[in-house]
Amino acid sequence: MAKLLLLGDGHLRTKRPRCRTDADFEALCLEKFAEVAEIAKANECVAILQAGDLFDSPRPSMSLLAGVYNILVDQDFEFLCIHGQHDLLYHSDQYRGRSALAFLDKTLPNFHALDYSGPFESSWGKVYGQGFGQARQKPRRCGKPQILIAHVMVGDKPLYPGHDLTSPEVFAKKAPGYALYLLGDYHYPYVVSVDGGVVVNCGAMLRLTADARDMARVPHVQIATLVKDDCDLVEEIIKTALPSDEVFDLSKKTTPKEQQDFTDLTDRLRSGQDVGVDFHQNLVDYMDDKGTPEDVRAIALSAVAYNEGEGD
Repeated sequence: MAKLLLLGDGHLRTKRPRCRTDADFEALCLEKFAEVAEIAKANECVAILQAGDLFDSPRPSMSLLAGVYNILVDQDFEFLCIHGQHDLLYHSDQYRGRSALAFLDKTLPNFHALDYSGPFESSWGKVYGQGFGQARQKPRRCGKPQILIAHVMVGDKPLYPGHDLTSPEVFAKKAPGYALYLLGDYHYPYVVSVDGGVVVNCGAMLRLTADARDMARVPHVQIATLVKDDCDLVEEIIKTALPSDEVFDLSKKTTPKEQQDFTDLTDRLRSGQDVGVDFHQNLVDYMDDKGTPEDVRAIALSAVAYNEGEGD
């Protein structure tokens, strides 16, 4: 028998999100992360499994990175995670070795970025990682419970009208053989039983937006108890998370200009124009279309990389 703490997207960051009223958002992030570590210790978990986007930027501030390091150093449990797109420079897997996760993987003996250092195997099971944009892995028989952590857009409810969303059942059917699937990227929680296992999304650790569904949820983790191939789950609330109406200022939710921008975007989508959600790719496409000189392209892309690191 082994206990595991399951944690969703972290999005640890220094800059306060819009509509949040917290005076020091970096301190708040570290407070929540430290509480997660305490929950793992209190439940005698052998590992924390984290579903990608641990950080909100591929270049978090040095103080935030040091804070995470100090929380995890000398812990008895393992910390197993994967890269989400926010952990990757330009959202590209080719820069995986330059990420904050790669640094922690190399400097903390109990920290394992699975899509960087390979599957993790212990007496209680074998854990595979499928980071953002990576191919789905197939488990190999090893006589132990097998677990998949994946950063994929899989959910129980579309995020907007017409959203072509993969369901947990379909995802598990295409990646059979796991007793436990921990999924990230989709920020809202669900637990779905599938043939031979269970699919879990804990939702994001932090509430970053004033979206109604984000405001209504309570940040939590799941404690999974593995007995052979069976997995029992118990939800644990993150108690330092205050009620939404105490940490959000809804008067900042939408400005008239932003509403017009959204209307313009909707009109473009309805007219069949191709609109991407990856800023870096949109910028590259625009410069390709305009024939932007290489020296100007280099300056623009460097500025994007700097801003993605929040200037630290």
